[in-house]
Amino acid sequence: MSTFAGYDVICLDRFYFGEDTLYRISGKVHIVKGDIRTFYPFLLDGIVAVLNLASLPNEPSGDPGTRKTLEIN
Repeated sequence: MSTFAGYDVICLDRFYFGEDTLYRISGKVHIVKGDIRTFYPFLLDGIVAVLNLASLPNEPSGDPGTRKTLEIN
C-alpha cells in the first residue's frame, strides 16, 4: 500500500465527477471505486479511522430535498 504523509490511506470514490479528479494523489493512496452508500464492510477491516468527505455540494441536482443528496451527505 502507498503512504500519504506517513499514513496508509484508502480512498473510496464512485468517480461521479470523473476518474481524473484524484490524479494528484494517485500512487500515494490506494483508490477503490465504490459508493459510500453501498460499499463492502470488509473494506473497514483493520481501519483505525474514517474521514467521511462524501458530499454533493456543487451538484446541480443536489437540491436538499433529493434522496441521493440526503443519502450521500
